[in-house]
Amino acid sequence: MEPGSELEPRPVDEPAEATRASPDAGDEADDDSLTPAEKRLLVILGIGGLVVLLIVLAVNMLSGDDKAEPSNQAEPTETIAAGPDPGSFASGGGILDRPAATVPTNTPPVKDDLSRDSLTGGPLNWEALGSGSWQVQDNSMVVASEPEGATPLAVAEVPGDIGSSWQFSVVVVQPANGAGFVFGVQDAENFWEVKFNSDFAGAQVNHVVAGKPARATLIKLIALQEQATWTVQHVGEVVTLSVDGEPVLALSDPSLDQSRKVGVVASADAPAIFAAPQMAGLEGG
Repeated sequence: MEPGSELEPRPVDEPAEATRASPDAGDEADDDSLTPAEKRLLVILGIGGLVVLLIVLAVNMLSGDDKAEPSNQAEPTETIAAGPDPGSFASGGGILDRPAATVPTNTPPVKDDLSRDSLTGGPLNWEALGSGSWQVQDNSMVVASEPEGATPLAVAEVPGDIGSSWQFSVVVVQPANGAGFVFGVQDAENFWEVKFNSDFAGAQVNHVVAGKPARATLIKLIALQEQATWTVQHVGEVVTLSVDGEPVLALSDPSLDQSRKVGVVASADAPAIFAAPQMAGLEGG
């Protein structure tokens, strides 16, 4: 280079069009790297995910609607959640520890085969108390369907030749919600009852006085079952309830001392059927 000559910048070659950086270059490269089959798979997966999302949203909406609506079981839930009524027992009464075994009988049972047209009378001198009525069908006692909302009692009387300690037993042919057993019966408005609630697998024990039930306790995880034999044993002031020979409840109350009437109760809205009622005396009675 000669002295005094000016330096001129050397021209820089323009990058080839294909190699220029572009924001979408990576995406285009990725797209070009996928085969048509892979692209179709991605579309299918995307559609499937959208369908699953829509299903989940729909289920959540429906569940929310169900929770918002009032439940038909709200009243039984409140009843079962409530504590015992302190006025359900007289002085000296209460729930006893469950006995290990029931008392053996010492007399041949007095049986009622219900081979007649009407429930009333018979060897156990049956009578119906409260609203509603009972019928006899196929040697079984069936609660009538009229009037709506009725809860009649079918009450038997302990025969005179059976002593002061006795037991009553009956077979459940058809269980029903609200059905159960009564004992310590004085009249249509004064008695003890054990009523089963199949929705909650439990039974509520009430002392009904002047027509108003006062809850004494709740038997949990129990239900009426077809062909099960339920027994009410009465010894002095103590009544023991058992199913197929297994005791489930024992309570004591002065109101039970002289009682000789016992039986069943059911709601006419949910027909229940019982059969083979019988009574017998107990050892020591």
